Amino acid sequence: MKKFFSILENIIGYTLFFAFTAFVILYFLGVIDEETRMKVMGYIPYCYLGAAIVVLYKLVALVFTSFYQIKIEKRKEYLDEILAWQKIEEAFTKQEDMLEQELTPFIENVKRMPEGNTDAIIKEIQDRLPEVVQKLVDQRVAEIKQNMTKENEERIQEINVLSANVSDVLERREHLLNLEAESKRCQEDERKKRLAKTEEYTMLVFSLTGTSVEDVEKVCDIVKLFIETGQVASNKDLYIPLNKKLRNAELKQFVTNIIRYNGKDYLDGDSFLQTAFCEWFSGKKKRISPKTTPCCPKIPWCQRIGWRRIWKDCVNAFNNK
Repeated sequence: MKKFFSILENIIGYTLFFAFTAFVILYFLGVIDEETRMKVMGYIPYCYLGAAIVVLYKLVALVFTSFYQIKIEKRKEYLDEILAWQKIEEAFTKQEDMLEQELTPFIENVKRMPEGNTDAIIKEIQDRLPEVVQKLVDQRVAEIKQNMTKENEERIQEINVLSANVSDVLERREHLLNLEAESKRCQEDERKKRLAKTEEYTMLVFSLTGTSVEDVEKVCDIVKLFIETGQVASNKDLYIPLNKKLRNAELKQFVTNIIRYNGKDYLDGDSFLQTAFCEWFSGKKKRISPKTTPCCPKIPWCQRIGWRRIWKDCVNAFNNK
C-alpha cells in the first residue's frame, strides 16, 4: 500500500509539473490566446486543492511514521534489555555451575575426614581452597575480558563506519573517552573486589590457625598496605607475634597466593615476609617448620650439633625446595 501511494504521488506530481511548465512556455510564446488562458486559470483552484491534499497526506504520513518509529525504538530497547538480562543470568548460571563443579570434590574430601580431626580439616582447606579460588577467579576474569573485548570490537566497528566530518570526529572522540573511562572504572572495581577477597582469604588463613582477632586485623592492614602500595608497614603497633601453628612454608605460600591473585608479580614477597613476619624468620624462635622436626634438648645429637646448625639445615632445605 505504501509503495502504491508513493507511485501515485510521483505520477500526479510530475504530470502537474510538466503541464504547468508547458502552459507557461506556450503562453509566453503567444501560442495560447487570452480565452484559453482564462479557461486554464479556472483550474488553478483545483490544483491548489490537490497540492493541499498532498501536503496533508505528507503530514499525516509523517505523524504516523514518527509515532510508530518511536514505538518500534521503545520495543527494541525493551527487547535489548531482556536479552542483556538473559545474558547476565546465563553468566551467573555458568559461574554457579563452575563453582559447584570445583567445590564439590573439596567438600566431599572434608566430609570423609573423621570428626574431631581439626588439623586435617585445616590442612585440607589451606592446601585446596587457594587453588580452587584461584581457578574460579581465573575463569571469571577470562570470561569478563572476552566479553569486554567483544563489546569493544563491536563499538570500534560502529565508530569506523562513521563519516569523517567534524561532528562525527567529535562524536568519535567523546565515545573513545567514554570507553577509556569505562575501562578504568572496570579495572578499579576489579581491583577493589580482588582486595576485598584477599582480605577475606587473609582472615580465613590466620583465623583457622588460632590467631587472635586483634592480630588478624593487624595482618589484614599490613597485607592491604602491601598490595596497594608495595610498601611494608614499619609501625611497631602492627607487630605480629609468632603463631606456632602457622609454619614458614604455609606463610610463604600465603604470600605467593595473594601476590599472584592480585596480579602484582613485581612485588618483593621475601622482603615482605622478613619485615612483617620477622618472628617466623628471625632465627631466635625455638620451633621451626615443618612440625615433625624432632628437636628436643634431651636428645644427644641435638645437644651435640646445636640449635644454630639445625636452623641452618632447615633454612637450606626450604631454599632448595
